[in-house]
Amino acid sequence: MKKKIISLCLVVMIPTMTVIASEKVNYSLDEAVNEILSNDSSIQSSEDEIELSNAARNYLDEFTDELEELQEVQQEYNEKSKLWSAEYSAYAAIYEYLKAEESLQLQEENLEITKKELDIVGVKYDEGLASEQDLIQAEMSVSNAEFALQSSEQRLNQMKYQLNQQLDNELNTTININDIGEISRLSASEYDAEDVAYDMTLEHESLIYYRFVMDTYEEIIEESEDLSGAGSYSGQIDSLETQITALQAEIDELIANGAEQTIIDEKEVEKQYLMDQKSQLESQASSDRRNAEEDLQEYYEQEKEKAQADLFDQMDKIELAAYGYADQIELAHLQLDMLEENIETQQQLYDMQEVRYNEGLITATDLEKSRTNLLDAKLDLVNAEMDYALLLKEFELFKEGLLK
Repeated sequence: MKKKIISLCLVVMIPTMTVIASEKVNYSLDEAVNEILSNDSSIQSSEDEIELSNAARNYLDEFTDELEELQEVQQEYNEKSKLWSAEYSAYAAIYEYLKAEESLQLQEENLEITKKELDIVGVKYDEGLASEQDLIQAEMSVSNAEFALQSSEQRLNQMKYQLNQQLDNELNTTININDIGEISRLSASEYDAEDVAYDMTLEHESLIYYRFVMDTYEEIIEESEDLSGAGSYSGQIDSLETQITALQAEIDELIANGAEQTIIDEKEVEKQYLMDQKSQLESQASSDRRNAEEDLQEYYEQEKEKAQADLFDQMDKIELAAYGYADQIELAHLQLDMLEENIETQQQLYDMQEVRYNEGLITATDLEKSRTNLLDAKLDLVNAEMDYALLLKEFELFKEGLLK
């Protein structure tokens, strides 16, 4: 989603009617290309990227829980996304099967019509009112319709086999899909691109991970302000502490047993040497810790900025999808209207051609062409209706959280 959206709103003096004029921006070809490149995060220079120092890496274990939780959040969305994708694929398979069923039914009806036409032509031929060419054409029409029906049956069988496999049935199991109901069209307000984009860029599930990344990095930055421990020096310091404690116990025992002072002094010198080593390591650890605090804060500030850029990129994708779905749904409505009108027109034309054929004004070829046009119009509408139903399901899944 763009970081700044400018639009002009003109309220027309008609109740509840608002006209929105989109901003118009002019670019030269080179300007447009350069602007696109400057906004492309995938080609941003990595020269200034911060890398963690060894000192900082020694403290990463302190943030293991936060980083593991990031992976869990991402995995959770990935699992949901897989489920949504599988659900979409299931609906797609079912609608393809329904298309094949409807197509078969239309081909069966078409065959019946061609047979009736053949009967009529046969009677007219016997009466001397139709030519042998008309009879041959009518017979060919029946053959073509029978072949088309067989092709539809074969396609339906293939769809049935595939669907039965997905349903874990025997391949030849007869499938009845019930409760399909009428495919209702969405109202304009239900797929309004601007409204959907606004809502989805606030609550789309794919954004949860990116926002969680930013929150996690902010938490790490805060925790990095006051690190604890000695980092890579912990083992050495602990070892020296153990040796110092042991030496002190030995000195105490020597004193208690009245040992010579020279022996005690030697042990004290040895202890002091270890203490100096320990102090030196603690000083170095303190310096490294301060450097690690600075490095970690700078590094995760950078990572947070990257996460924010990724968030904006994802919001752009969601916005683009919202507008894409709005265009697809709007176009589907226009297509359905056109195809419904086309069927009415083709039906009227076929009825007229049938009358004209009975009156001997056209040939059987002309009548077949009109009937084929009507059949094609019906098939086109069936396909468009099923495609629209699948589009609505995809749009619904998009609003639930799927982003294809």
